[in-house]
Amino acid sequence: MNEGVGYMTDPAYLRINGTPPLFVINVGETRRTFGSAAAVVTALAQLRSAAQAQGLAGVYVVGSFGVPDGSLGQDSLTDGFDIAQFDGYDAVAFYGYPFAPPPVIGNLPFSALSDSAHWTWDQARLHSALPFIPTAMDAWDPRPWDERESLTGDLMWYSRTPQEVATLFEDAIQWTESNPQFRPEPHLLITDCSAAFFAFTS
Repeated sequence: MNEGVGYMTDPAYLRINGTPPLFVINVGETRRTFGSAAAVVTALAQLRSAAQAQGLAGVYVVGSFGVPDGSLGQDSLTDGFDIAQFDGYDAVAFYGYPFAPPPVIGNLPFSALSDSAHWTWDQARLHSALPFIPTAMDAWDPRPWDERESLTGDLMWYSRTPQEVATLFEDAIQWTESNPQFRPEPHLLITDCSAAFFAFTS
């Protein structure tokens, strides 16, 4: 733990609300690993204490989780937001949502992915008690490694144009501007499930 916190003391390390962040990919798996919500709360408290012992303000822990396949349009994300809240995270983000549209074999238009993005952001607005960092995926093409939808085995990918991707990024920025109650500082946007992120100002 101390070694990991040591990286956070680097002046170049990102700060969210003045605190170095840690992104946890899957809040559900983390709870299963530790055994209970209380155990996760304790572990995160120990992490923050270790950071404070090295002169940091703490650790800003962002809890992420995946979007179930074929879940677009359903109220299926409440559990993830609840876990993040009760387990002591500071904010929520999504690891990605490439299969949120009902899976097909072959190509889907970028609008299907864009619709999924807007739906996930709305899920956060409706169900998250924590700050939220929107994810704007720039498309998904798993053909090189033959990654198929887990339930049906369908191989699905998205077509896109630069303007479509730019518009989705602009929409994500606009969402943060329109929902300031969810916004950490600096304003952040995650792109794709590689968890690259951009900071921007109003």
